[in-house]
Amino acid sequence: MNATTHRRSRPVAVTVAVILLAVSVTIGFTRVLVGAHVDKPAVYIVLALVVAVPYLIVWFIFCGKNWARWVFLLVFGLAMCALAVSIQRLLTQPPLDIALYCVRVFLCLIAASNLLLRPSVEWFRGNKNDT
Repeated sequence: MNATTHRRSRPVAVTVAVILLAVSVTIGFTRVLVGAHVDKPAVYIVLALVVAVPYLIVWFIFCGKNWARWVFLLVFGLAMCALAVSIQRLLTQPPLDIALYCVRVFLCLIAASNLLLRPSVEWFRGNKNDT
């Protein structure tokens, strides 16, 4: 296997990260959909955007776009900073919501770790010339 083929093959860590992110986004989407009041057409547009943007970021990560990896890492980091400030409010939520939130944070934490591993970083850097 030559260097070009090796550089272009997606590392397992990236594939695992994408799967974990997709599961996390799907859990979040399901929670939003269950709690949404879809009595107005504008709600469908907002829901479509709420769903489309995270899935697009996950897709671009899967495609090897380094900027998408950094967008996810930045948003996740900011969310963890916000969690430190709003932990009291989170603890007033129903136990199921707290459990699902913890699962989503755990999935994103593992995904972020995978995206920062050396094979992942090298793969993203190797894809910078791809269109």
